[in-house]
Amino acid sequence: MHRDFDLSFELRVALTDHYGRKSEWPHGLNIARDLLVAMPLAWPDELARFLRCCQEANAHHREHGRHQYYEHSLSRSLMREYGTENDPDRNAAYNIYRTIRTIAGEQAADQLLECTLQVLTEAAELATT
Repeated sequence: MHRDFDLSFELRVALTDHYGRKSEWPHGLNIARDLLVAMPLAWPDELARFLRCCQEANAHHREHGRHQYYEHSLSRSLMREYGTENDPDRNAAYNIYRTIRTIAGEQAADQLLECTLQVLTEAAELATT
C-alpha cells in the first residue's frame, strides 16, 4: 500500500462516481464514510477481510434472515472467519459497522461497502505493481 493512500478521498471519488455530487448522496452517507475510515483495522488487508464478512452477512440477511436480527448474521460471519478470538479492534469495527447501517440505511451502507471493497482492491493491486 502506498504511504500517501487516502481512503477517505478515494471513497469520496468512488461514491461521487456512483451517486453524483455530494449533495445528491443519501442522507447519512458522508458520516458513514467517515466512520468506516475510522475503523481501527489495518488497510487494506484487515479492513477488506472484515468488510467481506459484512458483505457475506448482508447477502445472508437478504436471502434468509428477515426473521432474525442483522447482528446475528454479522456475528456468525465474523465467527466463521475469525473464530471466537476476542479482538478489541474488531469489536470496535463491528460496532462502527452497525452504526453505519443505522445512520446511512441498509441500501446506502451496502453501496458504501461495495465501493470500499473496490477501492481497497484497486489500492492493493497498485501497491503490488
